[in-house]
Amino acid sequence: MSFDAFVARRLRDSQGSLGRMLASWMSNAHNELNQFMKQAMCLEPSDRVLEIGFGAGKLIREMAHITTNGGVAGVDTSTAMVSRATRNNHKLISSGRVTLVNASVESIPFDDAAFTKVCSANTLHLWPDPEENIREVFRVLTNGGTLALGFCSENPPDGQPLARHGFALCSEDSVMALLRLAGFSRIEILQEKRRQTTLYCALATR
Repeated sequence: MSFDAFVARRLRDSQGSLGRMLASWMSNAHNELNQFMKQAMCLEPSDRVLEIGFGAGKLIREMAHITTNGGVAGVDTSTAMVSRATRNNHKLISSGRVTLVNASVESIPFDDAAFTKVCSANTLHLWPDPEENIREVFRVLTNGGTLALGFCSENPPDGQPLARHGFALCSEDSVMALLRLAGFSRIEILQEKRRQTTLYCALATR
């Protein structure tokens, strides 16, 4: 097994000390994409936001400081990340402004129309069944609610070997098609150049 393949496997697992270290590195690598996605969502104080795949919970905390009259929730399949994000956001959780759950996009443990906005960065390629999972996202959004999906381009530039093992492989066309299939409207894909990569954020309305 190559080193790149080994790292990719551990990133998906995120268990144990090595998994946590690699997940932390991945979180830092995704910071620019998270910031781009957050800006694109235009959060309001009254928004109720769900993040799918929150990792260490940095974006959760930032969004909670904006949604002072709403709230933020998150689902993540990694128990290690849920524990870490819980520690990083313990005050916000204690105050009732943040809720974090160990769960999958396959079955989001919240009521229909629970959120005004849903976001996720670089997780779409890891969803078990994107066509079914996007319908689950659609379910928990209010009418008129916004979905923001952050991703990096397929065919990444040289120097990004992890992409060969299932990370950050999305195309604009495939994301657009998936959102249309689920019934989303007013779909647009924003992009921004950052150093040697291009960041993308798909915005869609329920």
